[in-house]
Amino acid sequence: MKIHPNAGLSFNERAVRLLDSAERQDKFDPDEDPEFQVDRPEPVLTITEEEIRGRIFIEKVNPLTGEHGDIGITLAKKVAYFRGESAAELRSLVRSIASCGALRGRVGEPFVRHILFEWIADSFDGKADAQLVALIEDRVQESVRECEVWLPIANLYVESPVTLGRVTFRTITAKFLEERERQWRFSAQEDEIPAWNERLRKDRQELQGLAAGVVQIEAEPEFAIEQSLALVEEATALLRVCHPGSSVWSSTSHCVPLGSERAESFWAHVLSNGRVISEVRRSRWPFENPWRLSDEYVSEAGLYLAPLQALLRAQTPSAFQETVKNSLLLYSRTTIAKEIADKLVYCLTALESLLLRNANESIQQNVGERFAFILSAQSSERAALARLIKDAYGLRSRYLHHGYKPDETDILRDFCHESWLFFMRLPALHDLFEDRAQLLDEVERLKFR
Repeated sequence: MKIHPNAGLSFNERAVRLLDSAERQDKFDPDEDPEFQVDRPEPVLTITEEEIRGRIFIEKVNPLTGEHGDIGITLAKKVAYFRGESAAELRSLVRSIASCGALRGRVGEPFVRHILFEWIADSFDGKADAQLVALIEDRVQESVRECEVWLPIANLYVESPVTLGRVTFRTITAKFLEERERQWRFSAQEDEIPAWNERLRKDRQELQGLAAGVVQIEAEPEFAIEQSLALVEEATALLRVCHPGSSVWSSTSHCVPLGSERAESFWAHVLSNGRVISEVRRSRWPFENPWRLSDEYVSEAGLYLAPLQALLRAQTPSAFQETVKNSLLLYSRTTIAKEIADKLVYCLTALESLLLRNANESIQQNVGERFAFILSAQSSERAALARLIKDAYGLRSRYLHHGYKPDETDILRDFCHESWLFFMRLPALHDLFEDRAQLLDEVERLKFR
């Protein structure tokens, strides 16, 4: 994987200019004093300055805004700092290299940034024996490989593998975990084995039987995880649309990559006359519920899953296929939202993303009529569906503009069910139109024929 010679020359020149822009000083800038001291236990592990070996790279980040600031790199006897425009150029160079044709999709910015930092430090210390681009090409050659990434999904169980796009949902079996444990024990020191056994026991309790989103990808391993996580999050969101509970807004799904669950709990201490009389740890609604995705249900949901699988297999998706997928992803947020008002906003936003031509169209009338004509062929049903959309917009307006939080009324129950049917049928349209305009033109033709 070679970087284009012209791009490589530009990258090397920019890297050399970066060296000239660095400020060198004796030590790192001191940490800012906190606004107040927090009474927390001392950390279990502390590392002194004398115990640190190798180089240190520090990038300042504003904890409130997330804005990135100065970058510091340890040298043999000093620290090189990149500040202001110099730090911005360093980040720009990292982005440019990571996104160039030869590396795009195989390595990420952290991988490139670490190599650049090492090269800068070696250059100042007189140890750099190659130009930056040559060093990056060597590291890419060493690091990029075929990877199979497994990401467990909380509360999801599958009877047989289910494939959506590049993601296949598979069961984490006892055999899979046994092989993983065997490899880890083989590499562990003898005195580490008891601690490893305890960790592996806990892992087995948490993982065995769950489904995992599995992705085959050629990339540097850390970047493979990052890319696979994005693919699995998307596939899981699309899968949640066909969850039976998605048609009822009192339900909330917790089927997300393990560790991303939004299950809530609290911990309370009750005191009386200065004495603790009780302690309570308790989960809060909505509680986690497992989804056992049987082969029978996969077959029943085939009207949604089969065309969705075809849509996600498209090598060069059309504009309409992208619109359909993005609309489904917006709608899927209703499945993990807790508040009914939030579900209402996400659902109507998803409909607007598909059923409006532009920001100048009348929203309620056009969304209502187009929703009705796509969902039903009966004129009486269409009129009722259009009214339902109008009523839903009325509830949303009261929530957004007046803080009113809607309850599970008949209007919301009907809107929830009908919108779920709409999005369950939406993937079947993915190859009938080239773009959204063609769909809306066809709906207008049906209205006036």
